[in-house]
Amino acid sequence: MSKKILLTGATGYVGSKLLVRLLEMGEQVHVLTRSPEKLKLQHPSLLVFEGDVRSPKAVTEAMRGCDSAYYLIHGLDESHSFEYQEAKSAQVFTQCSNELGLEKIIYLGGLGDADAISPHLRSRHLTGSILALGRARVLEFRASIVLGVGSTSYEIIKALVSRLPFLIDPKNLRARCQPIYWKDLIEYLALGLLDRGETSSQVIEIGGPDQVGYADLLKIVADHSSIDRKMIPVPELDPRLIAEVFEFIVPEHSRVGRHLIESLIFPTLVEDDKAQRFFPEIRPRPIQEGLDEIGKINSDLGTIVSKEHTMQVLMSLSKRFPEFKILRGINFQSTVQDLIAKQMTSLK
Repeated sequence: MSKKILLTGATGYVGSKLLVRLLEMGEQVHVLTRSPEKLKLQHPSLLVFEGDVRSPKAVTEAMRGCDSAYYLIHGLDESHSFEYQEAKSAQVFTQCSNELGLEKIIYLGGLGDADAISPHLRSRHLTGSILALGRARVLEFRASIVLGVGSTSYEIIKALVSRLPFLIDPKNLRARCQPIYWKDLIEYLALGLLDRGETSSQVIEIGGPDQVGYADLLKIVADHSSIDRKMIPVPELDPRLIAEVFEFIVPEHSRVGRHLIESLIFPTLVEDDKAQRFFPEIRPRPIQEGLDEIGKINSDLGTIVSKEHTMQVLMSLSKRFPEFKILRGINFQSTVQDLIAKQMTSLK
């Protein structure tokens, strides 16, 4: 017998993939979204509700009659106070689930040590805690980087690898992560609907079998696509500076990327075997296998090291960071090209 499920975040990367999987499983799905026009999928078991998850009325209408719900909401693209917005949304959702007698909430959060986490990861953990305050059992999956075309984390990696002339490995950004391939993530979320004997809320840490540093992951992705990128170890770098440069290199993900960069100094690893015990049928793919399924990427290096773009980046840095004012008046293009050439030569 099929269940009636509420799915939030259905227009996002993970949500859109999960929606297809749930319909394949024969479930009846209610979708709550602010942008129903972005939802191109039509299906007799799909019912779309327009509204914001911060609106009790909208959540109540979409949740009514549902047995379980997926909470795939984040506020990283909010211009101000994403932590407040995420907490507010979770509070509304929990209140509505209590009133309607929802049985189960499946939530996707982030890996990370609760004692030393960035605002982004701290907010992810707080959201899970707020949801767990309600009467519904909460199955909180915690994941690190998601490998898949369209995933924000993977698209950022792809952009950095294809646009940077060489890769840097700052001493203070060598914490390890545990990437997961998108199909494995979706399978965990989908099977989370099934009763595995849990009698209380659970936190399930999920990831692939490989643990790597962030810079090492960039190099792995570059090598997989036969893109020659030298890795240059450097001293500690101020994350503010990295965020400023990132904004120019990957402008399409600048707002989200700034929050994610704050997390790079903390490890995001699976610390227990609960995922194996609850979901023994899932065998997460290694990084290389996931990249093989994704395919190769192309390099568009020329769009980043052009004279105009280089000047834009360095002039912005010189204005925002006083220590960079010395760069003004320099022939930027030749300076950067000389630097690249020297680095490449020294590493041969």
